[in-house]
Amino acid sequence: MLHSRWAKLSVLTAFCLGCAAASAAGVQPEVKDLGMTPKSILIVGNSYMYYNCGLNGYLGGLIREKANPKIKTRIAAIGRGNLSQYPIAEYLDNNLLASHDKKFGQLDAGLMQKELKKRESYDLVIMQASNRGAEDQKRDAFYVPNHVKAIRAAGGTPVMLMTWVQRKKGAPAQSLVADCVTKIANDNHMMVIPVGLAFEAAQKAYPDVKFIMPDNTHPTAVGSYLMASTIYAALYHRDPTEATGFAGGCEKPLEPAVRQNMARVAWDTVKAWYGWK
Repeated sequence: MLHSRWAKLSVLTAFCLGCAAASAAGVQPEVKDLGMTPKSILIVGNSYMYYNCGLNGYLGGLIREKANPKIKTRIAAIGRGNLSQYPIAEYLDNNLLASHDKKFGQLDAGLMQKELKKRESYDLVIMQASNRGAEDQKRDAFYVPNHVKAIRAAGGTPVMLMTWVQRKKGAPAQSLVADCVTKIANDNHMMVIPVGLAFEAAQKAYPDVKFIMPDNTHPTAVGSYLMASTIYAALYHRDPTEATGFAGGCEKPLEPAVRQNMARVAWDTVKAWYGWK
């Protein structure tokens, strides 16, 4: 038992040190352009994705206004979920759904045939990476290659989403999370979207604005809009300040000045991250 604990500690320490060593130089993204224009998007993540108006509504609205009026965006989210808990291959091929296993019995033959013909296809699958420490990053590093393989086998393009860190005691530095997530993305030859860095930049530029809820982890509506703007900028290589007409589907839409400020921070962050002119 003692040997097992030391072995686990050694592996986690090695992973942490690897990210820390990379952090000293700053891990840079290797994939700096998506290389395609998505017509359909699946976002896989946890409650960050649906909290306070939700990413899906904001992102879909931004895209439909300027980039693609027919975009299809979907979210697969589990509260407190992580990438070890999402059967992404099943999301992309209805024939693989565990619920269709014959050991559970069989639906009426005609209905079953219709079910098996259903297949959600997505040009792009965005995976929310962990924003926690070495053990969680090591877990993502293990599961992500399997998800990437499934996404590409289904004809899609995988992308990693780097979020902000929790404002809690013991939370890792944003720079460490950024480097670990970027390393995982680089190892799997995919784009990483720097939402966490946009949050960091926005908080410095607008210290009086609340981007994270009092629980110190979930986004406010402003935070959700900033996340959507950063993703929009990265995916479409477009300035999100151009989408001035979309106020969001919330009961209390954000003020135009707030939306523009967040879009500007998102665009500046994305350009700096990928080295775009």
